[in-house]
Amino acid sequence: SDFNDWLANKRLVIVNEIYSGHSWKAYNTLKSYITDKQVTVNVKYQRPYTVDNWAHIFACSNSLNALRMEEDDRRWFHPKVAEVAWPRERFATLNKWLSGGGLGVIKAWAEGFEMGGTGAYVVPGERAPMTVQKKTLIRESMSEAKREALVLAEAMIADRRSLSVGSYSVRQWVIEQLAKTGRVYEAENDIVRAMKNAGLHSIKEVKLGGRMQVALYNDTLKKEAEEDAKLQNISEEKSLRNAIRDRFLSPGEIMKEGF
Repeated sequence: SDFNDWLANKRLVIVNEIYSGHSWKAYNTLKSYITDKQVTVNVKYQRPYTVDNWAHIFACSNSLNALRMEEDDRRWFHPKVAEVAWPRERFATLNKWLSGGGLGVIKAWAEGFEMGGTGAYVVPGERAPMTVQKKTLIRESMSEAKREALVLAEAMIADRRSLSVGSYSVRQWVIEQLAKTGRVYEAENDIVRAMKNAGLHSIKEVKLGGRMQVALYNDTLKKEAEEDAKLQNISEEKSLRNAIRDRFLSPGEIMKEGF
């Protein structure tokens, strides 16, 4: 629905059951509601109006594929919660404590959180922490092409050798891997972004395999290039580009030798 008056003048919005893992619509719709300082409220039979946005969204789901998630998402925190329910007696004890002044205890703890040296409050622009559950959700949201590229990225990260690949080479390899199951619609930049989000580094405009490509390389190569730059008294970028060209392998060679 286009009507969103449920958001206006709210501090907390609770979604009891969200299931939209098959589509990007819910994820994209909620983006502005989470991050925008002001929102336009659309109420049936009324003119739209703008208000300050104070809403925090708390969404629950029984599905592991509740919401599609971008690789570089910074809005959603996705924890894993207990799967075994408390016994009735424990809930009764908790409710009794909350009713008997427990909410005040929680309020005092929250207000003194920073002063007590326990930690720091979340500040505007801060990223939501990454979790194992969120990584799973991101992987499930990926296309088959990006998943194949992610497998390659993880192999390069785990490998102790200094390794580099080219963006064109990776996309061609992904096309070969998926030749029997479907087409690859992602451009080189989409695949590069997915591999960088997995933990690889990149640098533009490196001639690899006879063509200019974006080079992707692992931490081992990065450290090797930094050490060589000091030994040879050359710039780190020149050392890095040399190392990338020297350690360049095709994705097929990396997967064959790494596994």
